[in-house]
Amino acid sequence: MPQEICENKACSLISRDENDQVFGLLGVRCQSLVTTVVQLYVTEPPHHLQWVKRDTGILCFVKDNYRKNYFFRLYCLRRNSMIWQQEVYNDLEYIAGLDFFHTFEGEGSMVAFNFANTTEAKELKMTVDRKLLAKKRREEKRMSRLNLTSHQEHTNPRLPSNNDLMMYRKTSD
Repeated sequence: MPQEICENKACSLISRDENDQVFGLLGVRCQSLVTTVVQLYVTEPPHHLQWVKRDTGILCFVKDNYRKNYFFRLYCLRRNSMIWQQEVYNDLEYIAGLDFFHTFEGEGSMVAFNFANTTEAKELKMTVDRKLLAKKRREEKRMSRLNLTSHQEHTNPRLPSNNDLMMYRKTSD
């Protein structure tokens, strides 16, 4: 079976060399499905009343084949490193409140992306929604299989084997 070539999706606002720099930071067996420039905002505990700008950088929506999940990862080209990440969990609700400002509940705070390019923002929203739906369907299918297996175990008791029948004959004679 031929190996599928997985290309990273480049950001239109940065140069080819800058895109390549980011792609070099992704990690082994990782692919950027969307790459874009954002400002990262978070809320702070305990009240989460206002947005606080945390950083600006290159956001990648990453398919991590090694860890078997999707991640939001923010990279800084000056520092040549990943500066933030959030794993995409099953019930994540990704909201595009405005074309350029998207939010979701992260680990310990609300998270917002303020996009430099609304076309890439829309592309990210569509890609995230598509992957979340696929994850949900896989989970439902898995649960359905588990329920079916469990149901079969309860409704179809084990049929006696030939050895069981032979033992029965010997004891009943």
